[in-house]
Amino acid sequence: MVVAACDSELCGKVARQGKLKLDVCESFYGSEDFEESVLINFLAMCSSANLVGKRTIAAAVEAGYVDADSVLTIGKIPHAQYYRMCL
Repeated sequence: MVVAACDSELCGKVARQGKLKLDVCESFYGSEDFEESVLINFLAMCSSANLVGKRTIAAAVEAGYVDADSVLTIGKIPHAQYYRMCL
């Protein structure tokens, strides 16, 4: 399962920085708002996640799914990816 989550105010935004482009499109991230606890439950079940925005990433960092040092900022918008490696 793949989780895509973003701060709601970022949906529809496009950020650029050098050769990097971050398109926070509704067709990928969706438009439904969820509580932080729901995001954490989804992260517990998924094999990968694409996360955008300060609040979304802060919740993932606090829950231990993302290392704060691995967050990339593109045009002032934080972006992180999470992968669960299974052996």
